[in-house]
Amino acid sequence: MEEKLAGLEEYRKMNPNQLTQEQLAALERELERPRKRTVSDELVDYRFWRRGLPSRQELFATYLKSILPPGRLRILEVGSGRRARLSVLLHDMGHGVTCMDPKAEPVDEGIEVRREIFHWEKEDLGKFDYVVAQEPCEATEHIVRACSRQRVPFTVALCGVPHELIGGGMPEDVYAWYDCLEEIDPEYTRLEYIQIYPGMDVAVIHSV
Repeated sequence: MEEKLAGLEEYRKMNPNQLTQEQLAALERELERPRKRTVSDELVDYRFWRRGLPSRQELFATYLKSILPPGRLRILEVGSGRRARLSVLLHDMGHGVTCMDPKAEPVDEGIEVRREIFHWEKEDLGKFDYVVAQEPCEATEHIVRACSRQRVPFTVALCGVPHELIGGGMPEDVYAWYDCLEEIDPEYTRLEYIQIYPGMDVAVIHSV
């Protein structure tokens, strides 16, 4: 425990993942009192940092780079979070990027920021070539439905816990949730387990 907290002090000073003071305090509490079944995104990134590995956003951006069509794309990131770190990385690759999140703050010049909730029935994706999201929680089903209906290519790295369905009801476990997502449009979507993070398979749903 002392070693972990000593590392946390250095991590706090560097703050490589641009966490808020509230997030850093929550990370410290989680290190002191680990959860039994789940870990936070912040703890995963902290463990990667201690091992000298890139962050989850950097690893997902590297994966996206390997699968995105060639050329400059107009990309929408849904559920970008406060600092939209994935959007910044995609922008640095040369893409035109819009990030969407109710908590999003202004980021790199050239990235459009939309402080909104994504809704599958309201969002017109006509100006985008591709939609991406990294563990967007409740927005996940909205993304799959909107992209499937409008036939816009997409890739979403899924959460490791289930979320309530748009029509109501909570899947009994994460695998039942994955099944519900894949069944929205089996002709346009596919779910795969891909080793995006070192030693970890990540459930990814994407267009075909």
